[in-house]
Amino acid sequence: MGVQGEPLSESVPGGVPEDERAVGARLLERARGGDREALGELLTRHRERLMRVVRVRLGPGMRGRLDASDVLQETFAAVIANPAGLRPRDEADLGRWLAPGATNRIRDAHDRRTALRREAGRDVPLHPASGDASEGAGS
Repeated sequence: MGVQGEPLSESVPGGVPEDERAVGARLLERARGGDREALGELLTRHRERLMRVVRVRLGPGMRGRLDASDVLQETFAAVIANPAGLRPRDEADLGRWLAPGATNRIRDAHDRRTALRREAGRDVPLHPASGDASEGAGS
């Protein structure tokens, strides 16, 4: 037991309360069974954490050429396409299960860029640091 009779997981920073674990377990089971609403709720619950992972793994070099939201969307689309393939043991494991999928998408995008062997002068950043807003749009 933790502080004042709380279960230890609830008294530890970052611990997940028992009722939240139960909700997550039910959502995961329903999602595996094809319940799209449950799957959507699970993905929503993990969206912000996975977005932080994606931003970190993109790094400064890819951040200007690949949008983190696109990586997240592709990762979620792959899960939605095959909900029966959900392999995490529980909801807490879902984030650790989603992160490699997002990392693979970043790596694939990087590999595609490398394979093209494009000249750096032809690259147009998604968010130009300065200059005319139309610069690079039709050049």
